[in-house]
Amino acid sequence: MYYYLALFTLTPYSHVFDKRVIGGIEALKKEILIDTEWHKEFWKRGVVLEIYPRSFYDYDGDGTGDLKGITSKSDYFVDLGVEMIWLTPILKSPMKDFGYDISDYKEIDPIFGTLEDFDNLIREMHLKGIKVIFDLVPNHTSDEHEWFKKSLKNDTKYKDYYLSAFRYSAWEWSEERKQFYLHQYLKEQPDLNYRNPEVVEEMNNIVRFWLDRGVDGFRVDALQRLFEVDDVYGADEPVAIDSGITDPTIHKYLDHICTRNQPETFEVTRGWYEILKSYEDRVMMVEVYDKDIQQVMKFYGNDSYTISDIPFNLLLNSKVRSAENMTGINLKNTIELWLNNMPKGKWPNWVMGSHDQKRVSTKFGKGIVDALNMFLLLLPGTPVSYYGEEIGMENVFISYEDTQDPAGCNRGPKEYTKSSRDPQRSPMQIFDCKQNMDSGITAKADYFVELGVETIWLTPIFKSPMKDFDIKVILDFIPNHTSDQHEWFQKSLENDPKYKDYYVWKDPNGYDDKGDPIPPNNWLSVFRYSAWEWSEKRKQFYLHQFLKEQPDLNFRNPDVVSEMNNVFRFWLDKGVDGFRIDALKHLVEDVYGGDEPISVNSGETDATKYDYLDHIYTVNQPETFDITRGWRQILDMYKDKMMIVEVYEDDIDQLMKYYGTETDPLADFPFNFSLITNFTSRSDVTGINLRANVEKWIKNMPKGMWPNWTVKYNFIGMEDTHISFEDTQDPAGINSGSEHYTETSRDPERTPMQWNDRINAGELIINCNYQRTKFEFMPN
Repeated sequence: MYYYLALFTLTPYSHVFDKRVIGGIEALKKEILIDTEWHKEFWKRGVVLEIYPRSFYDYDGDGTGDLKGITSKSDYFVDLGVEMIWLTPILKSPMKDFGYDISDYKEIDPIFGTLEDFDNLIREMHLKGIKVIFDLVPNHTSDEHEWFKKSLKNDTKYKDYYLSAFRYSAWEWSEERKQFYLHQYLKEQPDLNYRNPEVVEEMNNIVRFWLDRGVDGFRVDALQRLFEVDDVYGADEPVAIDSGITDPTIHKYLDHICTRNQPETFEVTRGWYEILKSYEDRVMMVEVYDKDIQQVMKFYGNDSYTISDIPFNLLLNSKVRSAENMTGINLKNTIELWLNNMPKGKWPNWVMGSHDQKRVSTKFGKGIVDALNMFLLLLPGTPVSYYGEEIGMENVFISYEDTQDPAGCNRGPKEYTKSSRDPQRSPMQIFDCKQNMDSGITAKADYFVELGVETIWLTPIFKSPMKDFDIKVILDFIPNHTSDQHEWFQKSLENDPKYKDYYVWKDPNGYDDKGDPIPPNNWLSVFRYSAWEWSEKRKQFYLHQFLKEQPDLNFRNPDVVSEMNNVFRFWLDKGVDGFRIDALKHLVEDVYGGDEPISVNSGETDATKYDYLDHIYTVNQPETFDITRGWRQILDMYKDKMMIVEVYEDDIDQLMKYYGTETDPLADFPFNFSLITNFTSRSDVTGINLRANVEKWIKNMPKGMWPNWTVKYNFIGMEDTHISFEDTQDPAGINSGSEHYTETSRDPERTPMQWNDRINAGELIINCNYQRTKFEFMPN
């Protein structure tokens, strides 16, 4: 149940990393993180999200995604932390190749909207701090473009605008002109002739047109094919010796030495770059597919002659193509291949997923998609992702009869699945929300599904709201203590024979000069000061390792053990999928142990603080493991249940004992808090430190056991909120006093989940950074 799971901690009050990836991050050990300063250039600061407009969101309900749909989801991009969206073609087109066959470079295709809709999109995105990257397709037009129609007629101006791949010949006969024209893609996509200066100038003007309308840059499509050799007659291309292709009608059968990477391509690209840089804060990205890494790097240019800001790095698609070859070594080599060949002073980028590639979940398995998303964000440089990868979308099966992609149609019904890109272009799946929702956590059930969460852990609520969704519910179980309002404690106060010893009671250790009772020993509460509270009614002290309103149960009493076993069964019968056991190491005490010694390692000098003592009598007692074993046995009587335990412990060997062994299992896993406790500031987050913490757990974990990595629900970048001492509710903070409460209070990280600007959970104030990090999740 919990293999490759993402486990969410939900505090109702405020509402794995796969081992194959770890090796890939080793490439970061080299100090090649370029520059950690905040960059002026926006494209060095954030994530690029590719949007395929026809599938992203259908605003007007006609069955095709549109510009208004994209605009309406601007808050989603903000919430996702996206700095840039890249729009695949939206210009007027007969859609033979879904927008990559343009019939008018200055008009929006009606299926997407109007120029006014585009202007509104630019305005809305810029208002939200999001840049818009435009797909520029300069290599060819549609055969319905006015230029081509006039070229067919030998119009003096347009006669030489064209040179007259998907499969078969790249030349198409024109009966009208009695000549062939070149098309490296569909015959409906004739190649422009960039040896004609007027074509170059036409495209320069198109670049300026869209920059004037506010686009923040371009991703230039199919750039390598811009020029062909000057003399095309008799310039046959040789058979490729290393492609493995034997069918001469397939594009890769030939080595395209005459139709790719011609010197003039760099000159024209440089011209576009100069136009972009004459505008403020713009970027040029280029699409270059090439096995030769040096050929790709040429599209960077150099320090004195820049060609583009970012030639797309497609190595994570071409070098890591399946789960079988996604090893740590392969990932590391792939990363270093780019970084070691990149010209000095240039900026890296990493493309994972696109409208031309299988979905990440489909290629590598849905269990690892979250790890790969994290991996992408950890790499130095600009990450480029494809809409839907953030929620683990998978390829959709499309029959041959329903296939629209010409790359698939041209392969025929037996082989179309090898080339069709339709399966990864299916509609974005996050926006179809259930209308008949309840409220609170249940209302967000679809969100958990969409985020890829398989298990949620509820901090104390004792009600399971997820019965109608395929999400596991882990209940927070607190066996160490009850409230002082609990019926058991009230009866124990009265010396009721059944409940008299349900709690840890001790006689005073004498009386002081004032006649006040002296506690039995020096034990301290986790929340500071003595762990013993005097009961005038019983004339005894009771133990509380947390608040005085949280008296510790006496697990040396078999009746208490039996009571808690029955509570276990009660909630399992209600359908919970397991428990997270709170404060487990405090469960049993050695009440005859006397004073605990002063800690020699903590560095604490305040005798009232918990860390001042070495807690040899109040934590990790042998009987705690016996009781935990009993709970394990109860869980195993039910199908597919799990037990997680909370144990804050610096001693890794002591912590690992809570796993048990293969023959004597205890917890499925003790929570691994190392990514929280050992990373308290930005300076702690280094590749070496990450690796050391990961390896420490893995190497000490008992054989056959399962690791875990715990972080807080901070996937939208929520930050701690300042809470004044007067508003502080956490007893750990209150007990520290007004001068030191910020050192211990946990209220700042318990503020409401920022779904929107309403305080919809708890009593704590919402963070002032709401507008930047909220996640607006409303049914459409």
